[in-house]
Amino acid sequence: MKCVRTPDVLESEQSNDQTLAAGAAEDDLTLSTESARAIEQLTQWQAAGYNHVTIRFPDRDPGKFADSLRRFHDTVMKPLGAVQA
Repeated sequence: MKCVRTPDVLESEQSNDQTLAAGAAEDDLTLSTESARAIEQLTQWQAAGYNHVTIRFPDRDPGKFADSLRRFHDTVMKPLGAVQA
């Protein structure tokens, strides 16, 4: 899909170029569940110009969700230099 460029709209093509520059397949920026690969992806995405990510954990149980978030923090965020989640 291509968008007509207007001053207030980012072109889809430019966004897709950024996705490809981040090392992802076209329109696919799904973070790996393997910590080492996730760190590699986040590093690539940052180098390609991304500065925010949104993550979703499938756990709905509050205890399991907290465990998943803690594990993500300890195995991905901390190695990347994050201080807190």
